[in-house]
Amino acid sequence: MPPPQPPPPPPAVERTTKTATIRNHVNVKKTSVSCSAANPFSPNKLKISFKFDANLPCHSSVFVLAIEDRSAPGNALSQKVNAPGSAPRRVAHEKGLGQTYETAFTVDVSPYSLAELTSDNPDGPYAIVIRLECVTGGASAVEDVGTAPVGAPGCAQPSWVQHQTTFCKLRKRDDGSWGVIATKQKISVDGKSYELQEIFGIENCATGNPMGGGGGGGGDEGKECVVCLSEPRDTTVLPCRHMCMCGGCARELRHQSNKCPVCRSPVESLLEIKIADRDGGAAAS
Repeated sequence: MPPPQPPPPPPAVERTTKTATIRNHVNVKKTSVSCSAANPFSPNKLKISFKFDANLPCHSSVFVLAIEDRSAPGNALSQKVNAPGSAPRRVAHEKGLGQTYETAFTVDVSPYSLAELTSDNPDGPYAIVIRLECVTGGASAVEDVGTAPVGAPGCAQPSWVQHQTTFCKLRKRDDGSWGVIATKQKISVDGKSYELQEIFGIENCATGNPMGGGGGGGGDEGKECVVCLSEPRDTTVLPCRHMCMCGGCARELRHQSNKCPVCRSPVESLLEIKIADRDGGAAAS
């Protein structure tokens, strides 16, 4: 008599995570951050510029060689060295989309070494940091909406002050001028901090109207699922972050190749994204 066959393996457990919506009132467009010399004779005195969206009046601050205190509420910021005239200051901005701002003051990077300004250390210090803050109001709020947050720029803030922080490093060009590269962004909402991750292809989803746009790299420029070519894409592959499939095809993929159809990276999990449409509704999830 042949030996008994082992029982069939249990079906694979689907690991599809649905997102929760966080309302972010301010957003610096990561790819828009740039710098320029204040004049040809002072290449180390820089003006910082960026584009941003704000649903509420907000304030911006620019820090040089900043350190992030992750133990403080809202991740407080401080400068490693406060060179003369380099203390961060808050600048008020009205609400509005697609705004462009260039600092009226200059940022002097001459007191710092090339290694410090171009460092890739994920724990900092960071050569340039831009923080947007806005008072969102609420029953417990001390400040009124649109007013400046209390305390010095970069200090820990209460839950009714929302902020987004853009961390940058500098690079020295062949001609001796400086360029700036935004390396990561974080938001603090209701006293909780989140690191922002770009979703490649989210700008092409059928109903999406994301604040600040996407980051490119999606591979396919259509709005439909790259597998069935009919249903709208609403599912992101992790860890590669390609939003390229509908939920049904994404689940089928887990039982077949288990590789992202865009970059062929292994699939660890799936993220289903619900995005507000252009008419104020929501995409089905």
